Amino acid sequence: MPAPVVTTQAASLADVVFWRPANCPGLELRRARYRRHTFAPHWHACWSLGVVLEGCTRFELSGQHWQAEAGDLVLIPPGVVHDCNPAGMMPLGYWMFYLDSTLWPLPEPMPAWQPVWTASPLFSALERMAAVVAAQHTDSSSEVALRALLQQLLAQWPTHTAPSAAALVEPWLLQVAHRLASELTRAVPLAELSAGCGISASHLNRRFAACYGLPPHRYQLQCRLDAAKRLLLDGQAISQVAHTLGFSDQSHFTRWFRRCVGTTPARYQSGH
Repeated sequence: MPAPVVTTQAASLADVVFWRPANCPGLELRRARYRRHTFAPHWHACWSLGVVLEGCTRFELSGQHWQAEAGDLVLIPPGVVHDCNPAGMMPLGYWMFYLDSTLWPLPEPMPAWQPVWTASPLFSALERMAAVVAAQHTDSSSEVALRALLQQLLAQWPTHTAPSAAALVEPWLLQVAHRLASELTRAVPLAELSAGCGISASHLNRRFAACYGLPPHRYQLQCRLDAAKRLLLDGQAISQVAHTLGFSDQSHFTRWFRRCVGTTPARYQSGH
């Protein structure tokens, strides 16, 4: 039986919906449609593979500017800061596959894949796979089929001339990043980070942002939001998640979650 097709008109009834099939671990599928929403710069801890259904987005990635329109595929590696907001008057609608390392291990060395693939012969295959997952028609063979499709993508995805490789990250920057990712129950002040590594606060802030794409306080906030996703999916109450991760209150947590994830904690937890 052919895979069901989810039309743009049907999908637009909800702004954001998530699917997490139990028989395809490592996959979170998102169907989103935004007209005015503005994302704060953020990252994802896993691969983000987008299928653009309508509209247009412009974004910067690794020092270069890109544009993706309906019919394009978008690939963003783990930990890479981006925004991908709607551009122009049309709504931006897309499927997004979030794929952790169990489904798509990070290759070594990392190829210089370009973020946008126009006129991909695999666009329709990914659209069909998304429709199967959304219709909850996955079975024991779905993970096998998805892995095979990802292998095709890896083999065929076009590369580009990447910017010059950056210098090695200084040990003190690694130390700061590790501390920010480890201390998630409170916001670590810049002055405290400065005193801990013996680097002036202004230099630390500037070098850290240049290296990681976000200043230290936003980097730690992103780490806290990543942890919040895991706690929400474990079934913890939203108020408890906000308290555990040191947000001033639930509204503060919800506001930042929506800016970086594109939906509220409640909708993320429930899937719609």
